[in-house]
Amino acid sequence: MKSTKLVSLATIAALLLAGVPALANVPKAAGGDTGIKPVAGDKGVKPAAGDKGIKPAAGDKAAPVKAPDLSENLFPIEFIVKAGPQIGLGETTFAEIRSIMQETNPKLNDAQLALRTDTMALNDLLKQDHPDTPTCLAALDKVLDDERAVKRINMEAALKVRGLLSPDQFAKLKELRDQQVASKGGGGGGSPS
Repeated sequence: MKSTKLVSLATIAALLLAGVPALANVPKAAGGDTGIKPVAGDKGVKPAAGDKGIKPAAGDKAAPVKAPDLSENLFPIEFIVKAGPQIGLGETTFAEIRSIMQETNPKLNDAQLALRTDTMALNDLLKQDHPDTPTCLAALDKVLDDERAVKRINMEAALKVRGLLSPDQFAKLKELRDQQVASKGGGGGGSPS
């Protein structure tokens, strides 16, 4: 029984941490089900219609609210750089992008190191026969704070680079991405053809 609980906790932690790199993609089971089921006989609190990410109680007709896809209006910096000649980026803009990345990379490396270190610490706690709940939750809070820091650093850099683009260049990037998605049958976000 102990090993089952340990595996379950480790599995939950791994699932929580697997979403670190994803900015907008939260995988769900087929049919949009989150996989979270109420305990038999638990009446619980019925969520208000329209609550984000909460599936309506049985019998309700409202559909779960889907989070917007942020990638529709943001591009990986690598994609922008590779598309640079196609969208008319000048040498000055390339230099500014390099400057943004030189400023961002040390901060990102530090944040990613903290994330790895705190994740390993949480994992060590979860390996115990009887992990202490408050200690594990405190360690999880550190991991979530680290994830937030990594995402914020990435978002800040992406917004700075986006701010260098003219509306026409941004529109051309969207066209290139749409062409790439159409030619590859989905995906997107990689390097332009």
